[in-house]
Amino acid sequence: GLGLDWALWSRLSLSLDAGFRSAKLTRFDGVSQLTTFGSPEEPRNFRLIYSEQPIDWLNSTYKMLNLPATFGGSTLGTLRDAVLDLSGLYFTAGMRISF
Repeated sequence: GLGLDWALWSRLSLSLDAGFRSAKLTRFDGVSQLTTFGSPEEPRNFRLIYSEQPIDWLNSTYKMLNLPATFGGSTLGTLRDAVLDLSGLYFTAGMRISF
């Protein structure tokens, strides 16, 4: 990244920062346990998956996660680990006051 500070007075400055951040998280594993009418089911291992279902008559694609207690029964076009991608450029601007 790159940061610039402009001193306006001895205790006051303006700042600009820019950079690139690479942060990609994947493989979300855990345990899922459903409770129906107050009666808990057995815990089971769970892995968060991303999938896509093509919808021909809409000429579109339905994107979804396999969250616990969701229903299946559709044809999937893509199936992979869910990814939380926080990568990209960032810019900040501000004022700094020193004490």
